Amino acid sequence: MADSPVAVTPQALQQFIVTGHCFAAIDIKRFRPVEEFEAAMDDMLQALNDTPRAERQARVYTAGEPEADAEAHRRVHSIPLAPALATQLHDIATSLGVAQLA
Repeated sequence: MADSPVAVTPQALQQFIVTGHCFAAIDIKRFRPVEEFEAAMDDMLQALNDTPRAERQARVYTAGEPEADAEAHRRVHSIPLAPALATQLHDIATSLGVAQLA
């Protein structure tokens, strides 16, 4: 939980404690109208995307975006395999008489 101790111990009382927080909302409509929440999230994501980029960086990523980009790329271009593994899979497919990887 954000670098905070999970319990107060005698040792923790002797040192500076970094305060951490963890919030989880399972049913948004119990807290606010869903449309309002979605609009607020859209605004937050837009603010993050409008953040100045670091030098030599094409964009600012938010949680899950690098993984989504990688998945989309791999669906089109396939999952990269190490050459040795590709050779092993080719040999196994040949020995079993099944189609090889494309």
